Amino acid sequence: MVAANKLPELVAQFRQWLTANYTAEEIDQLNVDDAGYPHWKEVAAYVTALLAADGVAALTDDEQTDLLYLVARNWDLGWLIAWLSPGEQLSNLGVLKQADFLRLAAKAATLTPREFADAKYQFAVACRKFAALTPELERVLLALYREADDYTKTCALASLAKLRYPAIKDLAQQCWGQVSDEHAQLACLLVLAEHG
Repeated sequence: MVAANKLPELVAQFRQWLTANYTAEEIDQLNVDDAGYPHWKEVAAYVTALLAADGVAALTDDEQTDLLYLVARNWDLGWLIAWLSPGEQLSNLGVLKQADFLRLAAKAATLTPREFADAKYQFAVACRKFAALTPELERVLLALYREADDYTKTCALASLAKLRYPAIKDLAQQCWGQVSDEHAQLACLLVLAEHG
């Protein structure tokens, strides 16, 4: 079995790299080059082993949070969650079971620090890889839709539309009234044009 207690060590190592290379203000504003982290191969090797051992389901709440931190910081590489990749795979590092993906997505939706926002929209986008809208998937996407972040909200909206959420027209109209970013408003219009 892969040692889950390695996750706090990997997170601490990443945070140490941040403080050594960026100011507190840059870190707080997430104005850092996450992709430039020199130890991503170590993180990838660990997650690959975790997935191969089917160890995601056994992670504690704190271990899930640590994994989600790494997912968030891996956003522009898209290895841990395959949100940038075509195909049905949910991770580019191995087989991430749908149930484990949904458990992590539901956990991500509960995390309030800004540093987890990058994990939330990855899950919202990757939900499009599912074949059908199940009640659990709908709950996760609606939780992500309720996020204050415009990008996460509209990514969840687009996934709900792709999965044929029955009340998508009403949700898109509601979203239009809640978002302020012009790209988010365009996303609402696109959903309404295709599904309204």
